[in-house]
Amino acid sequence: LVKLLPDHPPLFGRMSSVAHRQNVQRLYRHSLRLALNWAISRDLATKYAIEIRKEFDKGAKITNNKEAEKMLQMGWAKLEAQRHPDPYNFPYNEGGCLYQRNTPVPEQYLKNPYLEHDHHH
Repeated sequence: LVKLLPDHPPLFGRMSSVAHRQNVQRLYRHSLRLALNWAISRDLATKYAIEIRKEFDKGAKITNNKEAEKMLQMGWAKLEAQRHPDPYNFPYNEGGCLYQRNTPVPEQYLKNPYLEHDHHH
């Protein structure tokens, strides 16, 4: 079995049609995000998205379950092979520039050590 993305469920055995559809949808979303990582402009990303859609439309015509599962595994392998070394992170997602920007200050830093001891001798 090929190395899969961390949030991708393993492809052991036969999947139900619902599970297969969800996995295909997940692969499609990840493929579009990957296209945005590699594109230098929105026009180029749109061109990549059209090519990706054509590939998925070809796969939609497959009726043999084993062949469909094999195509799905090949799709995840291709996605893994083309992964961007420095992917775009949305600002508020983990790894983004605004991730946890306004988190509460830990309690230990709010205490003033000079006010805690007695000044009267």
